[in-house]
Amino acid sequence: MNENVTATVLLTHDEALGMAVDQQMFAQKVTRKTLGDAIGVSHATMSRKLGGKVAWTVEEISLVAMFLNVEPANLLPTPDGHGGWTPAPFTPGYAKTPALAGASTRWAHGESNPEPTD
Repeated sequence: MNENVTATVLLTHDEALGMAVDQQMFAQKVTRKTLGDAIGVSHATMSRKLGGKVAWTVEEISLVAMFLNVEPANLLPTPDGHGGWTPAPFTPGYAKTPALAGASTRWAHGESNPEPTD
């Protein structure tokens, strides 16, 4: 008797949050030590937080979001409807957003009304 059995893995809130943070870190080439130093925790504690073994505080989530230049909401997981949590979809940090092709430097640096160039 062969039955197709699909196992469902339920993530905790902290595991799903750690996955979203880890994805941002990977995209921005940020190490666990660097992020841990930025929010005031050791490398070991940061590793445990990313693995969902240690809970995140609201303050830590805010500090991580500021450091990674993303909105805190872009890190927060959502309930999966089965008792677990789904990691936030990946949204690149603001600092990694490329400038529009052909944009002048004056426009890219925030001049609100650049004059057209010929």
